Amino acid sequence: MGKPLSWKWKAVIACLFLVLFLIGWMFSASGHAWMKAKIIEKFEEMPPPEQRDSAYADRWLALAWWSANIRGEYKEAMGMYEQFCGLGRDKEGLDFTKNGGKLVGLCSPDGQTGWGPMHPRAPEAHYAMIEIMDFKTNTSGQYMAQEYMRYFRAFYNWMIVNSPERKPHPMFSTYWAKIRERVAMKPIRWESDIDFRAPLAPPPPKDGD
Repeated sequence: MGKPLSWKWKAVIACLFLVLFLIGWMFSASGHAWMKAKIIEKFEEMPPPEQRDSAYADRWLALAWWSANIRGEYKEAMGMYEQFCGLGRDKEGLDFTKNGGKLVGLCSPDGQTGWGPMHPRAPEAHYAMIEIMDFKTNTSGQYMAQEYMRYFRAFYNWMIVNSPERKPHPMFSTYWAKIRERVAMKPIRWESDIDFRAPLAPPPPKDGD
């Protein structure tokens, strides 16, 4: 009979099994649902004025990225990005452009607290959703055009009316420039409230300015 394993080797083997279990759990639907629910729970426990600056925003976006790029759950990831930006649909299936300007998602209906369009990373999140739609799903060109216009309405039109500065989102220009490159040669009929040549928002101030 071989020599019994020492407690050190038993601990190493136990740790390996634990790591393998955690990796499998992170790939599972139940693991994703638990992490998502936990972030929402912590977010909702915070006083509304503190929610926007919470580090849970980065965790939410990291989980959405993981869902799309590692787990291949594209619909789930897009829904998470929509929730983050406050651009979900109401019970009637209408978005903020058709339900009186009210936002739906992880922010207040007026977007003044929580994440929503005024969060520093919201344009980034919306553009990540656009890329999933374009490269990972069979989204039609017409629907893609509607999403480009929704980006403009959220981070240009809506921000000018509702943000304290009455200006487009500081990161609007970064991703609108990418959208303009994406559609430069496409025959899109822009609706009347969309100015394709709109002046781009100024870049965010550098540290120390």
